[in-house]
Amino acid sequence: MALRAAESFMELTNRDFRILETIELGMRNHEYVPIDLICDLSGFGISLVERLLKGLHRRKLIVKRLDEYVLLKSGYDTLALRALVKQDILDAIGDPIGIGKESDVYEGIALGNRRVAIKFHRLGRPSFQQTRRLRGYAGDRRHLSDLYEARLAAERENEAIMVLFKEKIRVPEPIGYNRHVVCMEFLEGDLLQRIRELPAPAEIFEEVMEDYIRSVVDCGIIHGDFSEYNIMIREDFTPYIIDWPQNVHSSHPNAEMLILRDIEQIRVFFSKLIGRLFGTNSPAATKITRIAEECRHTLLTNI
Repeated sequence: MALRAAESFMELTNRDFRILETIELGMRNHEYVPIDLICDLSGFGISLVERLLKGLHRRKLIVKRLDEYVLLKSGYDTLALRALVKQDILDAIGDPIGIGKESDVYEGIALGNRRVAIKFHRLGRPSFQQTRRLRGYAGDRRHLSDLYEARLAAERENEAIMVLFKEKIRVPEPIGYNRHVVCMEFLEGDLLQRIRELPAPAEIFEEVMEDYIRSVVDCGIIHGDFSEYNIMIREDFTPYIIDWPQNVHSSHPNAEMLILRDIEQIRVFFSKLIGRLFGTNSPAATKITRIAEECRHTLLTNI
């Protein structure tokens, strides 16, 4: 989808983008945007609007219902990519790195030939409905488009990693964002979930939990989805915490429950890993249990 948007971006004219932006604006108050409103907001005549809409529909950037239109995710991707290029943040998009339930991540090139990760949030996917309710993405709003919810998730993640990076907590460096797309540092390494052997797993667990504690106590940010899928191990075995769109503030009503779940999920993974490598009664296994308990106590007495 993002690659289709990148291809479309190269082919579209300023008038095409004006129509996409007009539909986006109209979607604030309409599930489908009437063609007469598109004409009014764009300032274009009906014949030109119909021709432009036909081309955008053919490229699968919008969808039509009678004489009403709405952006598809690929159309929203196109608008975000164009904005990032115009802001001198992004120069090119490459191959996909990972496609998940919450996001699609692509490799990219920023200005200065810097390698970056481009994350397209996809919060509207069905698997995310429980998360939506639990963390309050929509606030008091009962009806939000999937695109707007993805935009809120990107904004939330970008704000979090900006704060955390400034405090020297090991997260990807934020580079920029627009709409539902976050551009950040590309981390060389692999997800903890894929790694079968670590030279000192108990020590790495301790490093991870130190950063987790600092994120909550010093920054007021609870990850909210902390697990082996959200820890990147770099080639020098330095751990980085990634994927922060589900974060909540430490004052959130569900803060205690989310903290305890975060700690338990990552403790279970490290305990299994250490048990397989060294045995369940090894000093490393005992250390994991002690660190997790100390982490629980520290956090629950500081929120």
